[in-house]
Amino acid sequence: MSLSTVQVSHYNTLSACSLFHSPGQIKEGDIESMAPNHFDDLHWLNLRAPFMLTRFFKDLLIEAKGCIVNVSCEKGSRPDPMSLGYCMVKAGLEMLTKSTAIEFAYHDVRVNAVAPGFCDTNLYSSHAGSSEYTKIKQLASTNVPLKRLK
Repeated sequence: MSLSTVQVSHYNTLSACSLFHSPGQIKEGDIESMAPNHFDDLHWLNLRAPFMLTRFFKDLLIEAKGCIVNVSCEKGSRPDPMSLGYCMVKAGLEMLTKSTAIEFAYHDVRVNAVAPGFCDTNLYSSHAGSSEYTKIKQLASTNVPLKRLK
């Protein structure tokens, strides 16, 4: 039994169909230090997976006039040093979102992406010392109108 069959039989309706893709993995590296297999991991999770899921659920999304929401990151349009692979795949995800929005518009399927900035999570704190982490948070808050982070 395919995934789409399971979904339809479980809900027994196509009145609401949404695809939400929110991966979270960063592998540091620049053009010299990023291992190709690390880039492949980032590509598969952040770009290939949403592409394949969109293809897989295309018919259901069209029939239900559903929506797709991809979670990108500010790094898709404003890269950081030592984040080459992550920034590349997030930029690719944003282009996938724009391209599928054009393709699906004819079918009244909405396709959007959200691109949050810094979020105070262990993703950053686990990679930096406490003083460096404090500096990262202070710098990040300068880009936030309310000057606070959650």
